[in-house]
Amino acid sequence: MHLSRAALERLVTKDEATSGSAPQDAPDNALVRATLGGDETAFGRLVRRYIRKAMAVALEYAGSREDAEDVVQDTFKRVLENLDRYDPSRPFEPWFFTVLRNTARNAAKRRRVRDHEALTTEYASASPDPFETTHRRELRRQIDEAVERLPAAQRKCFRLCIVEGLSSVEVASALGLAESTVRVQVFKARRALQRLLDTWAEEVGNI
Repeated sequence: MHLSRAALERLVTKDEATSGSAPQDAPDNALVRATLGGDETAFGRLVRRYIRKAMAVALEYAGSREDAEDVVQDTFKRVLENLDRYDPSRPFEPWFFTVLRNTARNAAKRRRVRDHEALTTEYASASPDPFETTHRRELRRQIDEAVERLPAAQRKCFRLCIVEGLSSVEVASALGLAESTVRVQVFKARRALQRLLDTWAEEVGNI
C-alpha cells in the first residue's frame, strides 16, 4: 500500500464501524496480523490509535507543525513497509515509537542542512520589535524561553506530559525511557521553570 498524506487522512477519518477481520477492540498485535493478512481497516485502526501521540512526540523533534506532520506520515509509511519485521510476541508501542524517533532524527538532520544552506543576512531583521509586544505576550515569550532553556530530556517530558496531556507511561514508551525517569524529568522541569519565572516576576516588579 502506498501511504500518501491523503491516504493517511482517509485511514484516520474512515468510519470506525467499517467491517474488518479484527474486532474493534483488538490488541495491537492482532491488528498487525490482520494488516499483514490484507485488512486495510486494521491498519487504519492502528493509525487512529497512535496518531495523536505520534504527532505530540514528532513536534518535539520537528521545527514546525508541517515538519512534524511529514515525520508522522513517513513513520506510518515505514511502519507499514516494515510490518513483517515486527515480532508480534512483543509490545507494538515501543517498536512503533522507535521507528518514529529514528524517522524524526533523520528528518531533523536533513532540516539542519536545509536551514544552514538557507541562512542569509536577512535573518536578524525578522526578529519582532520588542516595543510592539504586550505584557501578556512578554510573559508568554518568557515562558517559552524558559522551556527552551531546559535540558532536552526535561523539555520533552514536560511538554508531552503537561502540555500534551500524555501519561508518564505513554511518554516513557514514546521516548524509550523508564517511567520513573519521566516523572523525575517533569519534576525537575517544574522546579527549574518556577525559579526562572519567579526571577522574571521580580525583575518586572522592580521596573
